[in-house]
Amino acid sequence: MIQSFSQKSLRSKLTVIFGTLVGVSLIAGFFSYRTTVKLEKTIESLINVHMSATEKVLQSDMAHDQLRAIAFRAIIGMQTGSKPEVEAAREEFAEAKIAFEGGISSINDLPVSKDIHAAIKEVQPRLKLYLETIDSLIEMSEKGEKIRALESLPSFGTLFEELAEKMAALEEHIFEEAKKTSEESNNQVNVAKIVTLLSILTMIVIGIISILYTQRSIIHALENCIQAITQVSKNVSSASTEIESASQHLASGASEQAAGLEETSASMEEIASMIVQNVENSNHSKKISIDAKESSEKGISYMSEMNSSINGIRASAAEMKEAVSSMQNAENQIAKIVKDIDEIAFQTNILALNAAVEAARAGEAGAGFAVVADEVRNLAQRSAQAARETASKIEESIKISHRSVIASDKVSQSLTMLDQTTQRVESGFQEILTQTRSVSDVVIQISQATQEQSLGVQETKNSLNQIDQITQANAAQAEETSQAAHSLTEQVDGLHQALDVLKLLVEGKSEAHTTSVHLSSPQRPTTAHRLH
Repeated sequence: MIQSFSQKSLRSKLTVIFGTLVGVSLIAGFFSYRTTVKLEKTIESLINVHMSATEKVLQSDMAHDQLRAIAFRAIIGMQTGSKPEVEAAREEFAEAKIAFEGGISSINDLPVSKDIHAAIKEVQPRLKLYLETIDSLIEMSEKGEKIRALESLPSFGTLFEELAEKMAALEEHIFEEAKKTSEESNNQVNVAKIVTLLSILTMIVIGIISILYTQRSIIHALENCIQAITQVSKNVSSASTEIESASQHLASGASEQAAGLEETSASMEEIASMIVQNVENSNHSKKISIDAKESSEKGISYMSEMNSSINGIRASAAEMKEAVSSMQNAENQIAKIVKDIDEIAFQTNILALNAAVEAARAGEAGAGFAVVADEVRNLAQRSAQAARETASKIEESIKISHRSVIASDKVSQSLTMLDQTTQRVESGFQEILTQTRSVSDVVIQISQATQEQSLGVQETKNSLNQIDQITQANAAQAEETSQAAHSLTEQVDGLHQALDVLKLLVEGKSEAHTTSVHLSSPQRPTTAHRLH
């Protein structure tokens, strides 16, 4: 079994040794705990139960004697005729009665032995009779029945003695149980002392055995471990130096990359702002193009209405020209008629002159005919004058009609030219509308493309921000790694010092001097260096 134990690992050996120590300590602690718990319960019972019972029984015993004194006080007050004494005895009786009955009842409620409960049962009927007798004596004293009161004194004395014997028996039982509990607590204290002493002796023996075994088997293993740890610490020191150098290079590269990303991010910010401005301009251009298209459509509509109006004016001008031509024909015919009238008036005037000449030749017989001829000549002259005036008016009207015809021709020509111009303008508006629609479609496409470009630039910006954060985190991690590698190098130096001290303790060289070594755990940087 000893050979099998020597083949176990150092951890197993230390585990067995310290496990044995812990087991023995636990067993000793368990027995000590049990003994302490028992002792605690015993002391608690002694304090809470037996001391309380002792206090209550002494209180009841004092109430027992006080009640007898109260009865005698009432009888003396009756004999001396002092009613205040009797009344005071009645009040004191009530208080003493409560104290006596309460004390006995409290003892009965405590977790005491059966003997004490039996003794209380023997006390209670005599207590009841004793209290009734005292109450009767006080009542007799209050009524002034001296003879009855004096006759009741012998029986009262007997009751007092019997109750005193039962109370003494109760006190004896309580004192005996308290004494037993005290002796039990003393025994438990002695057992606890013995268990504690045995535990200490056992742990001392096991400790001595452990020390001897450690000196024989564990120190050799520690020497081998020291050599291995020394070699490993050298390797770790070299590796930590390389890690520190690589981390510094990585941190430098990450810093440069972060700076480049910041410049790229700034450029993307400018591009994003320009694209936003382009989006606003394209939306404005889109609105202007839509307005231009609506204006072109309205212009075409207005040109169509103007063409309709021009066609109506052209038709009205043609009708007016026909009317003027008809009026010219009518005026020419009227001029002919007026000319005929003028010729008729001229002939009539000549005939009137001839008639007047003939009437003058006839003398008085032709006087009346001369008057008629004169009137006819006047009428012919007026007709000729009216015909000439009418002819003059007709000539003026013909000139005006001729000018109207010329003006109507000019208006017709102007309308024709205006119609041609309107058609060209309408054609131009159609071309403008077509171009405006094309421009509107292109502007809409540009606006959509610009919005998509804005979204793409925003996503690119977000990606650059994420890359920047990752780069900064990598730079911080590289710096932390460099610091951790530097700290690891320091820890390796501390480990070398610790190995020297451990070697000094194991080998026990007299020429070596004691060195105090403090190995601190590798500290991570509290605040990572952020690149901004």
